Amino acid sequence: MILPGVDVWSQRTGCNSCHHTLVGTQTILMAVRYGMKLDSTLAERLLARFKENLIKHQNRYAAATESRVASARADKPGLDLAYGLAGATLPVVGLDDFYSGPLSSFALVLANLQFEDGSWTHGMARFPVESSDCLTTAHAIRTLSQYAPASEKQRIQQQVAKAVEWLRAETCATTDDLAGKLYGLLWANRDEREIRQAAARLLREQRPDGSWAQKRGMNGDAYATGVALFALYRTRQLSTKADPYRRGVEYLLRTQEEDGSWLIPTRAIPLSGYLESGSPHGKHQFISFAGTCWATMALIADAGKPPV
Repeated sequence: MILPGVDVWSQRTGCNSCHHTLVGTQTILMAVRYGMKLDSTLAERLLARFKENLIKHQNRYAAATESRVASARADKPGLDLAYGLAGATLPVVGLDDFYSGPLSSFALVLANLQFEDGSWTHGMARFPVESSDCLTTAHAIRTLSQYAPASEKQRIQQQVAKAVEWLRAETCATTDDLAGKLYGLLWANRDEREIRQAAARLLREQRPDGSWAQKRGMNGDAYATGVALFALYRTRQLSTKADPYRRGVEYLLRTQEEDGSWLIPTRAIPLSGYLESGSPHGKHQFISFAGTCWATMALIADAGKPPV
């Protein structure tokens, strides 16, 4: 479902969406490298397309690194910097060899767009997929730390330190916020005690049925559960053999639809008219597709053979 979902979305819209292209590509990458069986021809074509778009964005941002004004002008609707943020952080699945080219323009544009309080903000809100400043700031920390040129080292260190102070003080309202704080502290190479505390805070939000909710007051769902499990796994704060992970997996398996997807009710404000992407669940298809991807990655981590 995920492979054709990414393909059909790209062909019908040409949009590098947060809910299909980005999280879908990450899922495909993980499936390939963790030894899962899938259509290798289609997977290679989709990954090649993603690389091409990443290079185009890198080249476009190259002309926007000199000033905050130029960088802000480059970050406009239709050319959302969120694509660069998430694209640059795809190696969060442990696959840094996916794209070995330079991403310095992404890093320098991001450096110019940091707010005075140390944070970065997401673009146009798409709840919950693109709505967390904590997660956006964490992605920026990693992008700056990994890809900024050596000549900017001192400046970047200062910006990362400021971002960490903001993360420490920020009150987390959602599961994405909690995952963002955990990722951000890890990627900034902060104190292990702080990282453990952030992981414990995320773990405390697990429900008795094994799920996580997008935020308090909502029911648990596959999106939030997948996000939480994957964050705890990739930051090495929770083994797939641990009881919380087992209960999360059991919840995901229990709530999966017959077609392999998960249904997650939408709560986003529609930005345009209804668009049929070819994925299941009608008006709920965008968040359901993203949730299906995160749930699948959590299950791959449990069942697949990790890459060496």
